[in-house]
Amino acid sequence: MRVTQGMMTNSFLHDLFKTNDKFQLLGKQLSSRRRITRPSDDSIGTTRSLRVRGDVSELKQFSKNVDDAKSYLNTVESSLSQIETMYIRLIEIAEGCLNGAMEDTDLKSYSEEAKQLQDELVNVANSSYAGKFIFGGFNTTNAPFKLDDNGNLMYNGIDIINDAGSLNPSDTEVLSYQLADSILFELGFSGVDLMGTGDENLYKILTDFTTELEAGNFENAGQFVGKFKDSQNHILSLESEIGAKQNRLDYMSERYADDSLTLEDRRMNIEDIDMAETISDLKYAQVVYQATLQANAMILQPSLLNYL
Repeated sequence: MRVTQGMMTNSFLHDLFKTNDKFQLLGKQLSSRRRITRPSDDSIGTTRSLRVRGDVSELKQFSKNVDDAKSYLNTVESSLSQIETMYIRLIEIAEGCLNGAMEDTDLKSYSEEAKQLQDELVNVANSSYAGKFIFGGFNTTNAPFKLDDNGNLMYNGIDIINDAGSLNPSDTEVLSYQLADSILFELGFSGVDLMGTGDENLYKILTDFTTELEAGNFENAGQFVGKFKDSQNHILSLESEIGAKQNRLDYMSERYADDSLTLEDRRMNIEDIDMAETISDLKYAQVVYQATLQANAMILQPSLLNYL
């Protein structure tokens, strides 16, 4: 078969374009520091990259939820700590009322302080985080605890002391965060968990105590020392549960941080270039490109004038 000038030219152009494409691809990879600059560069790698990026995005959201949950629990813990401090003082007041050497003015001062603590208990029970009431059960948008015109404690519109039977299951729900595909993590406690119902309700016990003090029946304060200690222990048990939840969130936060590094390493292995290797390949491609030009310049020297 006779090799014509046109065949040699086409072969040259094919080799030149192929070498130039390789040279341009390596240059683009080096400037972007990405091995895959478009799906056609590596269809399998692109699929793996998209999958890893999806995992990274999902993990970032879960990590954000963990951080938000930790902040939420910090608010719950702070509120419980405030209530515990109140009961430490209430125990002191109840025990102080039994001191026969106390003046009437001092006993009256105890009565006023106990009433203030009772009001503060309701305020703390209406604590919120990021606009969400932490002890409201299903109700996170409105203050869950209010006093009606008769001074009865209402929880989400229900008399939690005298009509606790009217409470719905949703009243005991708590806010949950999605911390993994299969983990729906419950945060905090409902107002029912916090305050209790009926005669065991924290507000009811305080109401009975302040009523006795306002009536001057300070000698009856002794029976409330044990009740206040029980109330304090109840708050301490809730704090213990919060501590356990915080420990789990800390563990999850550390694990997600490690997983994030692992996924980022996988993404880099799929998408990113090896800088030293790419520079070496680029220099080699440049040499090949120049050699191709020189070799074909020697082969294609004849022109139309050679045949005239």
